[in-house]
Amino acid sequence: MSLNFSDLLTSQNILFFAIFSIIVFIITVIFFLIVNLIFKFIFKIFKFFLKQREEINQVAVDKGEDLKVVVKELEESKIERQKVDSKNYQSQIPVPEKKKIEQKEFNTQEQKNIEEHLKTLKSTGVGGIISGTYQRENSKLFRKDQYNPASSELRFSISETKGNKVQNNNQDRPENLEKIINKNINNKDESIFGGKNEINRMELRQKLRSAQAFSASKQVGLSMNAVERAQLEKEVFSQSLGGNISKTDLKWGIQKLSNKLLSTKDPVAHEKIRKQIKFFKKIGGIK
Repeated sequence: MSLNFSDLLTSQNILFFAIFSIIVFIITVIFFLIVNLIFKFIFKIFKFFLKQREEINQVAVDKGEDLKVVVKELEESKIERQKVDSKNYQSQIPVPEKKKIEQKEFNTQEQKNIEEHLKTLKSTGVGGIISGTYQRENSKLFRKDQYNPASSELRFSISETKGNKVQNNNQDRPENLEKIINKNINNKDESIFGGKNEINRMELRQKLRSAQAFSASKQVGLSMNAVERAQLEKEVFSQSLGGNISKTDLKWGIQKLSNKLLSTKDPVAHEKIRKQIKFFKKIGGIK
């Protein structure tokens, strides 16, 4: 039996094959679209994770740099504190030469008083009739009687040389003392220098982190974190100024910020530098 293809090419068969082909084509297109969407979604997820990883690495690097700055600042503070402690310890050690000088002055003054007393006895005629033993006894008695006053006088002179000067003025009145006290209170230096000519860097760092500095920065509208504060401190008080900072050094640092302000064109940076200048003037007592 032979197969006749002409029997298959009927209108019904052709219509069936056409519909079947269209359905297969549509299914194929839908399949490829779904596969394409799946691959795009996977690629987006992969790209998102890569971006997150880069951000995490960048944050870790930034934190590492900030940590290095803070650690370096702490090390410098520790070195300054050790220097100050060493100076304070050395200043408390008594100088042997000074003790020798004080003892020599005491002996000289005591011998001088004894000689003056003996001269007084001789001038009255007593020295001509008394024996050497009597003179020695008198000198012993005089030494015994005059030891405490001489010691007190010497101690008083020594205390004056050490800076502990005591002035007893009977003419001072209570109202005069009250005026002096009120004047000292009104003239009290409330800046970071506290009436001193200069402060060391350790004291400066403590002052910049104190409640007084925080209040001053809040009043001028300046917000700083620990890293920004350390960078600003290094910018204003460079290492070339040495270990101690004076009010003149602070004025010089403010002048640097003023020059930086004039050369800045960014309005945001301009406003920030202006607040920094106001902050340092406020805590430094500069008008």
